[in-house]
Amino acid sequence: MDYRRQIPLSSFLNGAILPRIDDLPEVRAVYADTMRTLGKPSFEYSMMNAGHIAGMLYGLLVVPMKLYESPQDDSLLDAVKAERLSRLFDIVTCDSRFRADPEGELLRHLRNSVSNVNFTISEKNEFEFWDEDPISGSHDWEVRIDREALLAVLSKLGHHFGQAPL
Repeated sequence: MDYRRQIPLSSFLNGAILPRIDDLPEVRAVYADTMRTLGKPSFEYSMMNAGHIAGMLYGLLVVPMKLYESPQDDSLLDAVKAERLSRLFDIVTCDSRFRADPEGELLRHLRNSVSNVNFTISEKNEFEFWDEDPISGSHDWEVRIDREALLAVLSKLGHHFGQAPL
């Protein structure tokens, strides 16, 4: 069995479970103990951080897009496209391909953006993603989204990719 196909499901489950245990006293004690072991000063730590979201982006965008590119998985991609996730993003820049197929191109550009770490996270937890034209190096696609809307997108992706056959 190829266990790579479990990555989207694991990412989805982690995204659903970790927020529910993050504030438990037992978990907070583990955070404090780990910080002491590392010799780090005590600070307020939460699993719901940039690393958590970046891991979900990778597990729910990059991995599935490579695993599910085959023709037999077209129905899975069609189901994700039917969610119309592009409407949750503020489109800053896009090309004609995006205008022709916004849902398919959103998935492709987001995958590229995450794979190449072409994203920023502001102090206000707003995410900006971009993809670059390979020839000019300019941004040919750029979107913005706030954290809550991005988590909604990841939840939708997880619902589909996380439940795909292993």
